Amino acid sequence: MAITRSAKTASAGYPLSRKVAAINTYLSERHPDVDAVCLCSADLLVTREVVERLVQCFLINRDVGMCGGRPEPTNGHGTFPGEATRFLWHMHHRVAVEAPKLGELIMVRAGIVKRLPQESAVDEASLEQMVCQAGYRLAYVPEAVVHNHGPETVRDFFRQRRRIAAGHYWLRDVSGYSVSTMNVGRLVRLTLGELSLSHPRRTLYALGTIGAEVLSRGLGWIDFRTNRNKHTIWKVSETTKSVMTEEVRALYMQDLGTEDDPVSDSAVDLAVGSASKKLAERATGT
Repeated sequence: MAITRSAKTASAGYPLSRKVAAINTYLSERHPDVDAVCLCSADLLVTREVVERLVQCFLINRDVGMCGGRPEPTNGHGTFPGEATRFLWHMHHRVAVEAPKLGELIMVRAGIVKRLPQESAVDEASLEQMVCQAGYRLAYVPEAVVHNHGPETVRDFFRQRRRIAAGHYWLRDVSGYSVSTMNVGRLVRLTLGELSLSHPRRTLYALGTIGAEVLSRGLGWIDFRTNRNKHTIWKVSETTKSVMTEEVRALYMQDLGTEDDPVSDSAVDLAVGSASKKLAERATGT
């Protein structure tokens, strides 16, 4: 087996709104010996073991065409955007355990996807559709934890959720594919299990998040029906870029063995080097 490499396609050299263009550029130029491609958002914290876990998933499961880790937000408590972000990603995890929904950092077998549609505002969901269409299955790897940061303002929160919803409606319309988080029945069943009178504060935030998500999906549907390409190019939410917090700093300082602030590029490079070494050892039988 050839050594698997990982490509950090996170809009380096491109505006963030041109993420699909960045991905397509890499896909068109990737080395033919590459077995798998790892797509990592630039505003993400990654430890060295995360990519190794995704590689291991491919090595064990030959029928898996795309796998992804578990994003956990670093937003604080006590504000609606922060609590809503934490609740949404918690529900993302609950859904993904049952029916994989992959995002933020994913790995796809090389050769399955040649090019993403330029109009897509939901690149990971488009990749899911292409992988499933090719006859492969998806795999969620919750042990591969990465950290991101959600919007810190209500305006950014609604703008982000509205764009994502519109993108999912577009994908369903053009391909017939729906990501697992668009299954309303599953969402209702799992969400009801999160509501408890014994935790009134958490339940109030959850109910508020549910209302905000319903409204965002409604606005996203209107956007899709009135202007299908409205969110193909989107405005950067600056409040999502402060990923590092004191809560997770020790984890990444220990992983990198440095006092400097880690960045996703360095962490992924280290992970890729270690994962590639393991694959090389397997390929040579050492």
